[in-house]
Amino acid sequence: MSQIALVVDDDPAVRHLIGMILTRRGWSVVEARNAAEAIEATAARQPDLVVTDFEMPSLNGLDLARRLRAVDVGLPILMVSGHPNAAAGILGLPGGRTAFAVKPFAPDELVARVEALMSCA
Repeated sequence: MSQIALVVDDDPAVRHLIGMILTRRGWSVVEARNAAEAIEATAARQPDLVVTDFEMPSLNGLDLARRLRAVDVGLPILMVSGHPNAAAGILGLPGGRTAFAVKPFAPDELVARVEALMSCA
């Protein structure tokens, strides 16, 4: 059975791109347009990895990560953002399996960050 990645981004093109990259690496991908959908998808599918945009309307990626970590402190989370200084926000998250990537990123960079997160079990 393949691992499940939840990809959360309010930009459909970004969701699709990240989903394609992960699918090609053998992941099953579930997409969510916002944090509310992500919380529902997490409860229903129990993903092995979450890749989320930092900046989203309503509930941002950092707040989403905090909520998800309240349920599963070990859930690997890759935060992506177009703003490099947003990386500092993830330092206070509970649990240690968190990484950050600056948009735009190369597919190989995304894969490397995911592989590093997953190897920190």
